[in-house]
Amino acid sequence: MESTTRKLHNLKTVSALLDMSAPTIYRRIKNDPNFPKPHLVGGNNFWTDAQINDYIERIESGCYSS
Repeated sequence: MESTTRKLHNLKTVSALLDMSAPTIYRRIKNDPNFPKPHLVGGNNFWTDAQINDYIERIESGCYSS
């Protein structure tokens, strides 16, 4: 049986990766349907590596503005 490991990013890391403040990220979660929704784990928000990479790729390709 093969298991896959997913890297999870917390708010601080996502903030650095996207160059956005925490309040901006929370506004995006609430108001931007294209922004990746976090996974709640132990009362904390986490995003997968794939979610963040996909979001960055869509912004860079011009699919929508950041």
